[in-house]
Amino acid sequence: MKLLVERVVWDISTEYREIELLHYDEGRISCAEMAASMKENPNLPVDDMFMKFITRYVEILARLIGCEKADKIAKKLKEEFGNIPFDSKEE
Repeated sequence: MKLLVERVVWDISTEYREIELLHYDEGRISCAEMAASMKENPNLPVDDMFMKFITRYVEILARLIGCEKADKIAKKLKEEFGNIPFDSKEE
C-alpha cells in the first residue's frame, strides 16, 4: 500500500508539487501538512489534485489486481464520495 501511494504521489507531483505533502503511515493517509499548506495557498486546486490521485491509484491498482476487482473498489469509492468520474481503465 505504501509503495502504491508513493508511486501515485510521484506521478501526480509533476503537475501538483503539493501532493508530496500527502503521507501514508500506520495504515492511513495523512493530509495534515497539505491542510497547513492550504492556509498559505487557499487557491490550491485540491479537488482536481485528489481526483487525479484517486484516478491514478485505481488505474495502477487495476494493473496489479485486475480490472474486475479494481472496478469494485472504484464503485465503493463512488458510493462513498459521490459522483466521481473514474474507473479502472487508463485514459
